[in-house]
Amino acid sequence: MNIPASRPAYPLDNDILLQGILDHTPAFIYIKDLQSRYILTSRMSELVFNIKNEDIQGKTPHEVLPKEIADIFEGHDQVVVATDSVQEFEETFCRPGHPPFTLLTVLFPLRRATGESYAVCGISTDITARKQAEFAEHEQRTLAEALADTAATLNSTLDINEVLDRILTNVERVVPHDAAAILLVGEDRKTAHVARHKKRPGTGEVQPLLSAQIPLEDMHRTNDLPLWMKAKGMEWVRSIAGAPIVFDDQLIGYIYLMSAAPNFFQPAQIERLRAFANQASIAIRNARLYEQAQELAAFKERQRLAREMHDAVSQSLFSATVMAETLPRIWNRSPETVKEGLVELQKLTRGALAEMRNLLVELRPKALINADLGDLIRQLADGLAGRTQVVVELKLEGRRPLPAEVQTAFFRIAQETLNNIVKHARASRVLIAFNNQPQRVSLFIRDNGCGFDIEAVPPDRLGLKILQERAAAIGAVLEINSQLGEGTTLGLHWENPQSQVVL
Repeated sequence: MNIPASRPAYPLDNDILLQGILDHTPAFIYIKDLQSRYILTSRMSELVFNIKNEDIQGKTPHEVLPKEIADIFEGHDQVVVATDSVQEFEETFCRPGHPPFTLLTVLFPLRRATGESYAVCGISTDITARKQAEFAEHEQRTLAEALADTAATLNSTLDINEVLDRILTNVERVVPHDAAAILLVGEDRKTAHVARHKKRPGTGEVQPLLSAQIPLEDMHRTNDLPLWMKAKGMEWVRSIAGAPIVFDDQLIGYIYLMSAAPNFFQPAQIERLRAFANQASIAIRNARLYEQAQELAAFKERQRLAREMHDAVSQSLFSATVMAETLPRIWNRSPETVKEGLVELQKLTRGALAEMRNLLVELRPKALINADLGDLIRQLADGLAGRTQVVVELKLEGRRPLPAEVQTAFFRIAQETLNNIVKHARASRVLIAFNNQPQRVSLFIRDNGCGFDIEAVPPDRLGLKILQERAAAIGAVLEINSQLGEGTTLGLHWENPQSQVVL
C-alpha cells in the first residue's frame, strides 16, 4: 500500500464547507453566540420555522420567532451556558395553520483552544412521527386495558347499573369529555331516558336530562346539537359524540359524550366510543336474559307450589270437608264410626295445616332459618301423616339454634327423604328421630317400605347425589342403608366444630 508523502492541498474554505454541510443535513442545526444571536443555521430552519436563513443571521430568537417558542429556545441556551455542559431537551411546538411538531435537541458549548466557551451549538431532530407512533400505541394500549376492565366487570356481575357505571369510567380513560350519559329506549319505542350519567367536577350540570323523556327522532340528529342538548340548563354543551347501542339489530340506546368546547371530538374518538357501546349492548343483553331467567324461575316455582298445594293441601281439605259433612248424618246410627272419623278429620286438618306451613317456609326463606329445626321437622311429619295413610312416629330431642347452612341442609334432606318415601317406598310406617345436642346433631329416618338395592343404583342418580352434596357441603356424614323388601334407613350426623366438651 502506497501512502502519499504529503496531503493534497484542496482549496477549501472552512465557512463554505460548514455552510454546505448545514444546507444538506436533515437536522435543524444552529450556532449562537453567548448572547443567543444566531451565527449559522441549517437550511432546515426555513422548513421548521418558515424563515429564510439570511433573516435569522445576527438576530436572537425573540426577534424572529413567536414569543412562546423564543422563550423556550433562550431558556435552553441559558442552561447550557450556566452549566457549561451538554444538555438534551424534548419540546413540542405549535405553528399557526400547521399540526404540532416535536424536536429532540442536543445543546453543547463550543470552546476555543484555551477551553473558554464562546458559542452554543444545537442539533435538533424532528421526532414528530416517532412521538405520534408512541402516542397511538399508548392510546391503543389504554383502550385495550379499558375494554378488558369492562369485560372483567361483565364476567363478574349481572348488575346492569354497576356495568354501565364501569363503562362510563373507562370511556373517560380513552376519550376526554366533560360529561357522559347512557340513554336507554323505553318500551314505547318512541322515547329514551337517561339510565346512568357521569360528569367531570367543575363542569356544567346534566340534571335537566335526568327526568326527561327524549324523542327518538331527536336522538338521530347528526348535523346539529339535538334539541334535548339545548334544553334549559344545558347551554354549556357545545359539542357531542354519540354511539348507538344495538341489540339483535334493534336500537336500544345511545352513549353520549358532551364537551363545553366546540368541535371537540374527532372521528377516531367516536370509533373508540362504539367499542364501549358494544359492551353496553352485551351488558344489557345479559341483564335482560338474567331478568327473564328469574321470571321463568319464579313462574316455575309458582307452578311447583300450586301443584303441591293441589296435591297435598287441596286434597286434604277436600277430604276433610267431605268427612265433616258426612259425620253428622251418621251420628245416631254409628257413634263409634263418628269417633273414628273425628280422629281422622283431626289428622287431615292437622296435615293440611302442616303442609300450609311448609309452603310458607318455601315462600319465605328466612322462616326456614329463624324457626326451630325440630318444629320444622314436626311440620314435615304432620304433612306426611295428613296426606297419606302412613303412620308416622316422631321423636324430637334438644332445642337450640344452628348455623343457617346446617339448618337448611338438615331440613332439605329430611324433606327430600320423606318425599321419596311417598313416591317410591310404599311404606305404612315411618320413624323420624331428631336429636339436637351441642356437640352433635343427628337425623334418623326409617321406613318399612319396599326398599331398593343400593349396589344397583347408579352413583350419579340425581336424588341420591343431591342428598350427598348437601351433606358434604356442611361437613356432615350421610349414611343410607336399604335392602329389597326390608325398607330404608337414612342417618345424617353433623359434629359441631365449635363445641367444647368439658371432662
